[in-house]
Amino acid sequence: MIEILTPAQTDQARRTGRLVGEILRTVKARTDVGTNLLDIDRWAREMILGAGAESCYVDYAPSFGKGPFGHWICTSVNDAVLHGLPHDDRLADGDLLSLDLAVSLHGVAADAAISFVVGRPRSPDDQRMIDTTQRALAAGIAAARPGARVGDLSHAIGTVLSGAGCVHLAVTADPLDPRRVNNSEVWRDRAALEAWRPQAHAPEQPAFESVEMGFYEARAVDPL
Repeated sequence: MIEILTPAQTDQARRTGRLVGEILRTVKARTDVGTNLLDIDRWAREMILGAGAESCYVDYAPSFGKGPFGHWICTSVNDAVLHGLPHDDRLADGDLLSLDLAVSLHGVAADAAISFVVGRPRSPDDQRMIDTTQRALAAGIAAARPGARVGDLSHAIGTVLSGAGCVHLAVTADPLDPRRVNNSEVWRDRAALEAWRPQAHAPEQPAFESVEMGFYEARAVDPL
């Protein structure tokens, strides 16, 4: 069921979202070649607690996982797809870093991510991917208008991605309804069913490893 927020909830959602954005921008500005991922986690913790907010990650322990996440921010480096655990590793020149942060402030949660290259890019493809996803996000936001269908947002995002030779395939468990896929075609892919496995930290390593895999499928038959 789609939850309609009250004006007060909407205002609080904006405040929480601004906090998430402020933390991500601050962490990005502090991050440089040689930064330790555990320092990034510590910065996030200090800013979350300093704002009187709560982490949506540190105690998150889904039934399909192996215990609490145990960290305040996700740090995915290079080929790590998402939800990378902060380890005692230092960032190298040219590393592609994605930060994913979710906090709750006065009972309302917000979640956002940012990707950027640390130091000098190793490949123009890294910046091209970042620019493409930013354009896709902007297209999705522009399509979110009264009277639009959820599928209109998916189509706007998918059009930008496919036009750049990219594709978005992700499945999530937490967001509010309405759920949406970021393209308008039938797609099928594998998803890791085991939570919080160690993510890759070097380009030569695989994106993720999992002993248990499952298939999911989304089919856009009727307008959503």
